[in-house]
This record gives sequence, structure tokens and C-alpha cells, in this order.
Amino acid sequence: MALSTQELARRIRSARESAGLTQAAVAEALGVSRPTVGEIEAGRRTVSSIELEKFAYIVGRDIADFVADEFREDDVLAALFRADGDTADRDDVLHRLRHCLALSRELQNLEQLADIERVTVGIAAYSPPVPRTRWDAIQQGERAADEERQRLGLGKAPAGDLAAMLDTESVRAAYVALPDDISGLTIAPDAESPFVAVNRDHPHNRQRFSLAHEYCHVLLDRDTRGRVSRTTDREDLREIRANAFAAAFLMPGAGVLDAVAHLGKGRQSRQPAAVFDEADVVTTEARAEPGSQDIQYYDVVQLAARFEVSPLAMLFRLKNLKVITEPELERLRAECDAQREADLERLMRMQPARPDPLKFDTPAAAFANRFIGLALEVFRRGKITLTKLRELASLIDINSADFERLLDSAGLTGHAFGGEA
Repeated sequence: MALSTQELARRIRSARESAGLTQAAVAEALGVSRPTVGEIEAGRRTVSSIELEKFAYIVGRDIADFVADEFREDDVLAALFRADGDTADRDDVLHRLRHCLALSRELQNLEQLADIERVTVGIAAYSPPVPRTRWDAIQQGERAADEERQRLGLGKAPAGDLAAMLDTESVRAAYVALPDDISGLTIAPDAESPFVAVNRDHPHNRQRFSLAHEYCHVLLDRDTRGRVSRTTDREDLREIRANAFAAAFLMPGAGVLDAVAHLGKGRQSRQPAAVFDEADVVTTEARAEPGSQDIQYYDVVQLAARFEVSPLAMLFRLKNLKVITEPELERLRAECDAQREADLERLMRMQPARPDPLKFDTPAAAFANRFIGLALEVFRRGKITLTKLRELASLIDINSADFERLLDSAGLTGHAFGGEA
């Protein structure tokens, strides 16, 4: 059924109000007057496809949402923050998240225009019941982590580049400036295109844990359109489940025990053995040297570096795997210190990965390279206009002067195929 001008106008007004934007703010972003926005929302002025595309970006929506048969009135991002409580810099956070969502959608569009068939495994289907106790939550999280690692063929090895792994699973990930008490969030407007963001200002190992935590929400919390992960919600059963998933996914039990054994630790103080020869049994017992199996802080730092988690996260994993006791946990926990960790990593020649994350204001080089590279290619093929190419370049902070130099260096200055249609 054809969409009427009045219905499109209503959707535009609804989307603006849901995003908490004024007509004046939209007018400034579109480069028109405030009365013009009022005329558009009243259905007395048609909106061009270029204007609608810009408007969709402003409110964090896909342009296809406005011409779909059904239109969701609420803005998922704004609804999440309303439900979760306002923050002092809420508007800035929403702006940054909408920007990342726009980058994600534009990259998907560029891949389609470039005829790139993404090789994806697809998002796994897990349907556990809502946990009723902490025990339920922990068991569900650990079980799902084990099954997901098996499905992905990870074995006992460290998980590697989580952002790249999520990308192959059709989950877009971004690193965004968030309030310190928010470690990450998940937006799942539909089953096809979930989006997760983690706090770009948190340490690398915490970001990895947050990515795995949010991945759990994607896999196990499909009955919600999104979640904000705050430190104050750590007692929430879904958050406990996601934390259990992250710990088991990043630190697989068998892999951690192998790594402990590689350090010469983890054996029982007494190891009995028996040989049966059809007539009798010969038994013996080996005893470890007193104190030789005690886990030290430098052991914890080595294990944490191997699996790219914090020493504290590794400590609790060792406790859950019964490698250390409660008193040992408390002793080692008291020794945790960021400076000691850094010194040990440097002096023991540990070099854990420290990738530069995709940030709102300075995207990682790999992402920016792929994004603008695809944009140049689809422009060369005549599938986007020069104006669109310029807009895409501005999304990754390429200014006008650099844009002209980019066109010249790429051999596309005056390119006939792009045009301005």
C-alpha cells in the first residue's frame, strides 16, 4: 500500500519527538528553517529523499523505517535511557550512539552496493527460561558460553579479537564514550541486526569482558529490544547470567586448567595411582613439594594476559574452577594493583594485545580504511553520488580539504560516473 504524505509526515513528527529533538534542532541539521520542518510535519510540504535520509540519520533510524508497512513509534535508544534513568550527559550519549548506528548501517549499505556477500555464521538461537535464582543465572550463562564456544570451533583457546568475531556473527560492535557506570549496551531492533556498544574509556580487558557480556544479551535476551549494562545492576539476574557467560566464554575451564598446568601448578598435593594385574593391585602416591602448587600473583598476571582479562576476573575464575581456595582468593585479591600488573607485564616480557578501538571521534584505522575504501569503490562504479560520498567521508571526520585531496590521490577527481543525481 502506498504511503500517504500525511502518514509520512506523522512518522517524521513521531520520530523527532521520540528522539527528544526540537523542530529547531532538526531544522539546523537539515539546513532548512524551523517553519519548514513544521510544514513537513504538517504534511503541507513534501520531503525529498535526501532530506529524509539526513533526517533518518539525525534520529538514529534506518530510512527504510519511514516507508515500511509498520512503523515503530518509539526510539529504542531514548526508551532505553528513559527506562534506565537519565544521565547528566544523556543527549551527548544518544548523539554518539546514533552516530555509531549510522556508521554501521552505512557500512552495510556500502557492502551491498559493492556486491560483497558477507560470510556469516548467523546468530545462534538460545531460548533459556528467565532465571529465577542466581544459581539458575550462573548455570545458564556458563552452559550457553560452552555451547557457543563449541559452535564457533574455539576449543580451549583464548577467544581472540571479539569485535571481529561478533562481526562474522552479524553483530555490529562499537566503542563509544559512555558514562563511567555504564560498561555497555545492546540494541536489538530485530533479529537480523543487533548492535552492541562498550565504553571506550574503560581499560582494554574490561572492554573485552563487556563485549562478551553484551553478546550474551544478544544471544539470550531476545525478548527485549535492548539493555543498558550498569554497575549498579550487578544483582539483576540477567546481568549475573551475562557476567557468567562472559567469564566462561573468555576463560574456558579446560583452557585455563591447561594454562595453569603449563605453569607447573594446579596439581593435587597428593596424587595416588594404582596398577591392576588381574591378581593384585599395586598402589603408589606422589607428593608435590610443599608450597610448589601455590598460585602466586605473577601467575595470575600471566594467566590474565594470556586470556586478555583482568587479574581480578582471572582470580574469580580460578576460584570457581577450584584451583584456589577462598583464603587464597582473598590473599591474591589484596595483591591486585594496576602498577604491579603493568610492571610485571613489561618486565616479564608479556605483550597482551591493545587494539585501538573504534571510537566515535577517531574511528580505528582498520574500520575507517574499509569504510572509505568501499565508499570510493561504489562511487567509482556510479552507485552513489559525489554528494553522498562527501557525506560518508564526513562521518569518519574527513574534512573538505582532505576530501578533495583524497579524490585526487584516488584518481577520482572529476570522475564522470558518480555524478550528482
